[in-house]
Amino acid sequence: MKSFLSFGLVSTQTHYLLSNMLDDTFIEKFVVESRERVCFANMDDETMRIALRRIEIFVVQGINILLKKESKNLFRSHLVQYLLG
Repeated sequence: MKSFLSFGLVSTQTHYLLSNMLDDTFIEKFVVESRERVCFANMDDETMRIALRRIEIFVVQGINILLKKESKNLFRSHLVQYLLG
């Protein structure tokens, strides 16, 4: 399982799910199991891998954006508590 140190604000279950989603073994298994369900009947394995890699990059970028927002909100919350407390 991959380790994501920047996922500190994400629950253990979410961390586990995401690390499995981004795991190479998971992607290989997904390609095999999803082969017949793909909308593009003529899509070969390499095209599928490229598409999955692009999806993976998109998801990771989205997660990083959310984590940055959560970190800012957490910092603001602690700052307000410090100033008022």
